[in-house]
Amino acid sequence: MQLSTSLRVEPGQALAFVGAGGKTTAIARLVTELSSSIPLLVTTTTHLGHDQERITSKHVLETDLDWRVALREYLQLGQSVLLTGAADSEGKWTSPANTALTAAHEIAVESGGVTLIEADGARGRSLKAPAGHEPAIPGFVRQVILLAGMNALGEPLSDERVHRPELAGPIMGLGGGETIGVEHMTRLLSHSSGGLKDIPPRVQVRCLLNCDGSQQNRDAGEQVAGGLMKVARFTSVIVSDLASADPVQLVLSRVGCVVLAAGGSKRFGRQKLLEPWRGEAIIRHGLRAILQAGLEPVVVVTGAESDRLRGALSDLPLEYVHNPDWEQGQSGSLRLGLESVADRAEAVLFALGDMPLIKPDLINALLDEHRRTLAPVIAPSYDGRPANPVLFDRVTYDALETIRGDQGGRAVYDRFPPRLIKWGESAAIDIDNLEDLRRLESGASGEAGSLPH
Repeated sequence: MQLSTSLRVEPGQALAFVGAGGKTTAIARLVTELSSSIPLLVTTTTHLGHDQERITSKHVLETDLDWRVALREYLQLGQSVLLTGAADSEGKWTSPANTALTAAHEIAVESGGVTLIEADGARGRSLKAPAGHEPAIPGFVRQVILLAGMNALGEPLSDERVHRPELAGPIMGLGGGETIGVEHMTRLLSHSSGGLKDIPPRVQVRCLLNCDGSQQNRDAGEQVAGGLMKVARFTSVIVSDLASADPVQLVLSRVGCVVLAAGGSKRFGRQKLLEPWRGEAIIRHGLRAILQAGLEPVVVVTGAESDRLRGALSDLPLEYVHNPDWEQGQSGSLRLGLESVADRAEAVLFALGDMPLIKPDLINALLDEHRRTLAPVIAPSYDGRPANPVLFDRVTYDALETIRGDQGGRAVYDRFPPRLIKWGESAAIDIDNLEDLRRLESGASGEAGSLPH
């Protein structure tokens, strides 16, 4: 997977890179991936090494009187441009003035480009604790990329691997010379005086963990990523090897769930979702699997008999959206559910309320596939056909919002062909009528949840 895909880079964005362990390498990687298709403005709010002008095809100095003209011309030609101030006494490129940064970003937006900003320094170390003046994030930035080098793990806390170890140590709970572990790195990156220092509240934070390619390093990266995703401030965590031809190994992101439970159960004759099966209401079986898989938020879209459903689920950590027009088809419930989670999730799992055989292992398989691929649509398949539940990446959100009538997410399959995972019969069994329930109770369908896949 490309780095630009994992960071969800789009025209008009401004990304600020902070932390340590590969900021310049990450920016250079994005320039390599994107420069043939999109204009790129690279700049800084700190100092850049003199050789970093090689990252881009053009270098413009903000001290030149006609720098705006030159920048606009280069970007409109689709080129990559480094914008800096003059060189300082050490030969490093300085930051443009704040007003110039804002003006330059506006020019990039007009040109359909992306702005990439190195927003603090780390002196080549793998980890860092920010100083009082760091990071310097311009007000127009809406996404911050926090970097860390995984090669600091297992190393002693010292200046060799950590920039400002005297500040990092107290945050991590380590003394000088003590070994840096997964828990220490996680604590530093997620601390308000560490990796999250002075990041504005409305800005998305993605963490980029740079590994050395070894399985041990990657496994440790997954552990750190898992810990960071317990912190609500992080939108996603990317485990990567920036030196590799295929740099992104894994993307952990927030995945919400929408449970469609608005129907009137006409074929069943009464509210089927509350019908008892194996000691509790049918809908609770699937919800238990969803909650055990760790999806958040979980939103139940209700319609018919909404109060009864909510009452039967009152002990579960759920959110609710009511669809007053539920009789007009599934699409209204789909859109309401999506609207309720879209701003909080990088992907959404749509599940049906009447599939009690769904187990956490199926949901985890869908999540694992999304972490490896960020595929737009991921679904289980049974007997060669797509089944349920289905995971939709955020790239599909606009298309899902256009669905009307009695259609579900399959209406976008022509545009986003699903990536299929072979599964057992549990992904294909729902309950439409009393006969379906009787077959389930008699075991005629088998213990589908335990079938091999």
